Amino acid sequence: MKTFFRNVKVLLLCLLVISFYALTAAGLIYLMIEGTFNQWVWSGVIFLIFIILVWFLKWRVDWKHGGMLFLVFTSFIGSMLDMRGNPIYNEPIKLFYQSQGKLEIVTQVSTINGSTGINYHFNIINQSGNVVKHIPIIEVIIFRFFEYLIFYSVILNIMILTFKLIKRLINQNSKAEL
Repeated sequence: MKTFFRNVKVLLLCLLVISFYALTAAGLIYLMIEGTFNQWVWSGVIFLIFIILVWFLKWRVDWKHGGMLFLVFTSFIGSMLDMRGNPIYNEPIKLFYQSQGKLEIVTQVSTINGSTGINYHFNIINQSGNVVKHIPIIEVIIFRFFEYLIFYSVILNIMILTFKLIKRLINQNSKAEL
C-alpha cells in the first residue's frame, strides 16, 4: 500500500509538471498571436518585464553597475518585438512626417505552404489618399530603438532615484533604532 501511494504522488507530480509546461506554452502562443494583432501587447509586456527586472535587481542596476547595458538590451529587444508600436510610440513618427501627410500602418499577413509571415508597412498618405512616402521598416526599427532608449532611460532614472531614497530612509531608521 505504501508503494501505491508513493506511485500516486509521483504520478500527480508528473501531471502537475506537464500541466505547468502546457499552460506556459499555451500562454506564450497566445501572447505571440495577440501581440501580432494587438498594438498594445508588446509594449506593455516589455514595460512590465523591464519594471519587474529592475525591481528585483534594484540594488545592482544603476548607471555605475550595468544600467546602460540593461537599457541597451531592453531597447534592442523592444525594437525587434514592437516594430508596429502603438499610438503613443507612433506619435513622434507622425509629427516628423506631418508636413507630408498622415501616417498609415498596414498589417500584411501572408501564408505560404503553412508558414505565416507578418509585415508592417508604414506609409505617409496625402490628403487625396495616395502614398507619398513608404518608410522602410529598418528606419522604423532604428527609430523605435532610440525611442525605447530615451523612454527607458527616464524610467530607470526615476526607479534608481526611488531606490536610493528608500535605501536612505531604511538607513536612517536603522540608525535611529540604535
